[in-house]
Amino acid sequence: MRISVKLSIFLSLIFIIFSNFILSMQNYSDDSESIFSCLPDELKIYIFELVVEKIIRENEDVFVLFDNLSNFLKNIYLVNQYFKRFKNDLIRLNKRLITILCQDRYNSEYLDNKLKEILDASETSLYNLNIERKIIGLILFGANVNFKSNNGSTALIWVTKFSSQDTIKIILDYNPDINAQDVYGNTALIYSIRERKDKSIVENILYCNPNVDIQSYFGHKWNALMWAVASNKIDIIKLLLDKGADINLKDNQGYTARDIAYKRGHKSIVNLIDSYRNVSSKKKKFICLFFDYK
Repeated sequence: MRISVKLSIFLSLIFIIFSNFILSMQNYSDDSESIFSCLPDELKIYIFELVVEKIIRENEDVFVLFDNLSNFLKNIYLVNQYFKRFKNDLIRLNKRLITILCQDRYNSEYLDNKLKEILDASETSLYNLNIERKIIGLILFGANVNFKSNNGSTALIWVTKFSSQDTIKIILDYNPDINAQDVYGNTALIYSIRERKDKSIVENILYCNPNVDIQSYFGHKWNALMWAVASNKIDIIKLLLDKGADINLKDNQGYTARDIAYKRGHKSIVNLIDSYRNVSSKKKKFICLFFDYK
């Protein structure tokens, strides 16, 4: 018998011994935790993979599956601190398993309709952990990341408004339409500036190279720069200017971002925009001189 076959049998036996133990970790003892902690890291991950596969195969309803996976992950982190070291590996492993095991069980239309159902139901609500889990789960299972609610909201727009930076990164890993607009014309970038205080969320979205000059449909028809100016977020204004935000764009009243800053008495922002205007003007003069010389 080949070594690989022997190893496979051995690991399967280990799984049988430990699977029930892992699935009932709510009632763990110090002794059982100690036993599991002593296993090699590779074996822990292998057992994790087999248990997740078992959970996936035994649950037909997608949301029941979410709950069972969530409870399992919660319990495994509680019982064994060492699993926290493998958090990123386990997330990647979980995504791979879900792709392999669920691509035939749940068709894309079913998953997309479930996602729309969740997004529509959440339009009138504030942040809800259960909604967040379902959105992420449906995307992991293969729902169209760009599917829109009746209000035009996408998964990215929703998590940008309500969720943590880590959750936003998970959605960004699925290459969503970074410039998608809801019925108000707002993008994830605009919401990251309007609704959030965390600069790093804006940075993560800017890393995906969105169109920073998109303007909303209603109200003043502001773009991201105008919202940042109105909110007096000078660090974010600098990020947008570094990304090439058009300082000459006007809202529906004919005001530029600089005009908005001036009207609100934000002198430091006026000076910052002027400094970028001067740099831009010098670049244009240099380009003209270069081509005239040639």
